[in-house]
Amino acid sequence: MAKDKESYWSRHHTGVIQCVLALYCSVLGTLEYINTRSAAHASFTLQPSGGVPMTHGYSMPLYLWLGIIALCLSVAVPAVLRLRKSPKTEESKLVIHSAVYGVDGKKDVDVKEALSSKIRGDALVLWIENGEFGDDPVDGIEKRLMVRYSFAGHRVVQIERQEHDFMVLPEDSRLKSSVQVVQLVQEVPNSPW
Repeated sequence: MAKDKESYWSRHHTGVIQCVLALYCSVLGTLEYINTRSAAHASFTLQPSGGVPMTHGYSMPLYLWLGIIALCLSVAVPAVLRLRKSPKTEESKLVIHSAVYGVDGKKDVDVKEALSSKIRGDALVLWIENGEFGDDPVDGIEKRLMVRYSFAGHRVVQIERQEHDFMVLPEDSRLKSSVQVVQLVQEVPNSPW
């Protein structure tokens, strides 16, 4: 979500600077190429101190100008493509089909959109609290969250969690079976656990 709040400049300042510098260099190179081509011929003069003759009308070779333009394009084209490309949002493998929060059919609140917005990557992790879904649908009574979801196109699974519980989607079947075993062991009389 923080990425959505960033300004265009903070996300793309490098690309904008590259485009401006490439444009600046290519314009200067082109102007120099045109100015040196307009000189009909190179003339030689002696330095006032009697030194080595120098050229007045240096003519920039075509290959040098093409090299400058190619260098500028090699910087500007990728920068422009990055600026134009919308941020790629990969679809999550986790899909929330429905989610309701409330008390066994009484005043259930549809919270599908709220849960879907909390998916990060391919997972959803959250504490089930009233603040996660807005106002308390029923004061003073413990609520439950019922979610129907699928992961990576597999079958739809329905889970239910009580208010103040921790929820991780998709569920790890090994972890789930381990928790069930621990619960069974705790229910055995005279169990050391």
